Amino acid sequence: MIGAIELLRKKADECERRAKRAIDKSDQAELMDMCAELHWLSGEAARLQSRITLLEASEPFVTDCRVTPTSASLEARIP
Repeated sequence: MIGAIELLRKKADECERRAKRAIDKSDQAELMDMCAELHWLSGEAARLQSRITLLEASEPFVTDCRVTPTSASLEARIP
């Protein structure tokens, strides 16, 4: 998710640079609109990532109680 956020921000910055160099005003406006939408999307993705992180942190610690080959061999040695 973090990679996606970084990519969205990078694309937004690229659109802004291209908009500043654009000669045609309609192209410039379109690029700035795309820039704004990409920044908004990156913000939404960051907000979602933050919520996911908070949820994961609040989950109770769960121990995997399955028997593994190592634990099974250890148990077999106990008289």
